[in-house]
Amino acid sequence: MDLQFDRWVSLHARLAREKVKSWSLDALPRHLRRNSLDYYYLSVWPGLSALEPVESVELPPRPAVTESMYVHIPFCSGLCNFCSYFLKVVRPEDSPAIGEYITDLLREVEIHKRDSALDISYLYLGGGTPSILHPGQLDRFLSGLHDMSVLAPSLLGTIEIHPELFSDDRRSRSFLDALTRNGLRRVSIGFETDDAHLLEATNRRHDNTFLTRAITLLRDRGFVVNVDLMYGLPGQTLTSWIRSLGVALAARPSSISTYFTFVDSGTPLWKACERGEIRLPDHAEVQAQHVSAQTVLEEAGYFELPNDFYSIRDPARSFTQESLPSDANSLALGAGSYGYYSGVQYFNVFSFEMYRRKVRAGQAPLWRAAKLSPTEIFCRDIMFSLKNAPELRGDLFRVRHGKTPWDAYPEIFAELQRLELIDVMATSAVLTSKGRLLVEEVACLFPVEGSPSRVPSTAAERQRVRKHNFAPTYARLRNSA
Repeated sequence: MDLQFDRWVSLHARLAREKVKSWSLDALPRHLRRNSLDYYYLSVWPGLSALEPVESVELPPRPAVTESMYVHIPFCSGLCNFCSYFLKVVRPEDSPAIGEYITDLLREVEIHKRDSALDISYLYLGGGTPSILHPGQLDRFLSGLHDMSVLAPSLLGTIEIHPELFSDDRRSRSFLDALTRNGLRRVSIGFETDDAHLLEATNRRHDNTFLTRAITLLRDRGFVVNVDLMYGLPGQTLTSWIRSLGVALAARPSSISTYFTFVDSGTPLWKACERGEIRLPDHAEVQAQHVSAQTVLEEAGYFELPNDFYSIRDPARSFTQESLPSDANSLALGAGSYGYYSGVQYFNVFSFEMYRRKVRAGQAPLWRAAKLSPTEIFCRDIMFSLKNAPELRGDLFRVRHGKTPWDAYPEIFAELQRLELIDVMATSAVLTSKGRLLVEEVACLFPVEGSPSRVPSTAAERQRVRKHNFAPTYARLRNSA
């Protein structure tokens, strides 16, 4: 079996290298060649540096009904060397402080209920490490939401789980019981890699033997399971990456998310890069890993959306775009969280003290925000539709914006077609298999250039913005070419 697996790994490594060569990926313009220092994981736009203090922004009223909520649980047992998210490393003796944070989250919900009817059908608990919560703390938070009647009967709830949860059988079962009692049926496990050396180098704080046992436990209890994997890690080889794909596939999760390693300012990984202690993989290495994910997972019956998210094919499911991203209405809950509504991108405060003070005074803990212009909303719709939808639908853009993306930006789309990254039809545009390897890089062609950088006045605020300023930098490469 091991020999057969090794042959399977070698085969897919060869196929991936051949495809990278045949697609001439290294001949792409510099701003379309993926690299860890400039890569932009498209989850929010604009970034913090382009936002203003919320006090100086005339915010529109909240929508009458809010249906989506992101909850940030900013606690971890340690710091992964690539992590740039807002969090605090905690120990078991910090449990009372975490309990106070849960109380403050519920206070914040009450504050938002004054401005919008909360009927949450999509709830996502991220971090940080939501699974660091004691089962009783998790149950108190979720049951508190139920008691406030803010969760819809059709709730789709997801929680991120760190593998360390499964090192304690009693605690993991109690944690899953709390999820079941409160109607959360989807979990996302941060497996990241099967390579023990990489797990140690990135300070992941778990071994590589837990996955099959964990997914069996989850599946037996009726959970839908997603597994996260990371490619492009320093020291990660193509064969190591494909082995991790194979280990994940053997457990047959409902979906697999693959994430490219990006290096943000101030992280331990960034500091190691600055000191010259590690070598980041080049574009060809990265894309060979990326290509192998496409070929391996699609061969195994998984369907890819253009965002490195692979789901088991189900004929009953429809992978279509029914609305534009600007129609979304997402509520941010917790310190370090972010949301969007009615053309407003905003962040909550990145400070535990400030968060606690605001919610206990009955104030929404907003920090920085921007009211986007119609052109910015149009560009944002292009970016997030490329990222999260199987196609750009011309009819949706015409109804919302009076034009299609390819009508508004004919030169960009002509170049993307010439590079065989996108196919443009009469009514839609679809990224090619080659284009799906570069979804963020393609999306970064569309942000409105020249948006002012609004630097905070205090040193502490400036440091927070620099550390957490998730924003595109590929435009800089394009302009310097």
